[in-house]
Amino acid sequence: MYWPISSYDQEYLKKMTPNDSSK
Repeated sequence: MYWPISSYDQEYLKKMTPNDSSK
């Protein structure tokens, strides 16, 4: 799945997957 996310969602995703920078 791929969808436009806001900066708030990006920060949340970084906390969930801090090592996931391949997406």
